[in-house]
Amino acid sequence: MQPRRGMNHKLVVLLEDGRRLKGTADVFDPEKPFLLLRRIDLEGNVLGFLDIEMSDVVAAFFVYDLALNRTSRQNANGPQTEADLPDPVGATTVRLRFSWGEVLDGVVYDYDPSADWFFLFPVGMLNRASNNERVFVTKKALAATEVLTAPAV
Repeated sequence: MQPRRGMNHKLVVLLEDGRRLKGTADVFDPEKPFLLLRRIDLEGNVLGFLDIEMSDVVAAFFVYDLALNRTSRQNANGPQTEADLPDPVGATTVRLRFSWGEVLDGVVYDYDPSADWFFLFPVGMLNRASNNERVFVTKKALAATEVLTAPAV
């Protein structure tokens, strides 16, 4: 998958030391050595920039809403429609159990269990309610991976 450029990605980045950082990035490229994160405070003001070594990133959640002032978990507002779902053609459906206990179901394109990282596109009501557009996942983040379906052709 090619990195998206020229976009303003809203991210929650989990680091190897346990920190979770919220902010935005214009470019997210796992092949680059650094991620330049624009840190944001609870009011949405830019706090500054932080160069994060990609080798320190365990996972990065691309979110629709950074939930800067939210006090409760986002809820789904109705049934998920087909337009909301990722295209299953060429994708493997997986269930991921992260090292911190969270479980996400989604599709992975060109899934390779030996890869150091991949992108998960969440599916299902719980995943939709949790605000994730896609998730950058590294091997360091995973406690278990279950393949639910092989790629559709």
